[in-house]
Amino acid sequence: SQLISTYVGPAFTMRSGDLHIWAPVAFEAEARELKRGEEMYLQLEPFEEKTFEYNLAKIRWDSVYSSVWPTRLFSSVAVPGIYTLMFEIRKRTGSATERFESNAIEITLLPKVSFEKSKFLAGEENSGVIQ
Repeated sequence: SQLISTYVGPAFTMRSGDLHIWAPVAFEAEARELKRGEEMYLQLEPFEEKTFEYNLAKIRWDSVYSSVWPTRLFSSVAVPGIYTLMFEIRKRTGSATERFESNAIEITLLPKVSFEKSKFLAGEENSGVIQ
């Protein structure tokens, strides 16, 4: 049994048509985004599994084609539609980089709908409702 340890760059990616966004994340007990230039050191025993939970709305996203590190909230980058969501890890080995991807899942982002609470008063002289 050999311990697997490597430097990795984990990230979520979402794609819909021409829109391709990403959010680099850290492997830690408390989910957070990965800082610019930061790499995570990952150690696993053979067949070891680790679970991390992330709220995609709270981590920073941007276009994969952008020259700046992701700084925008999910709601300002993704628009309603159908997306393919994947998790990827880039593993650095010397000067080479290997890329590993999770299975792709299809998600649908629905438009946000909000309703204002209306105030209604019942009229005593008739059975109608007045606003």
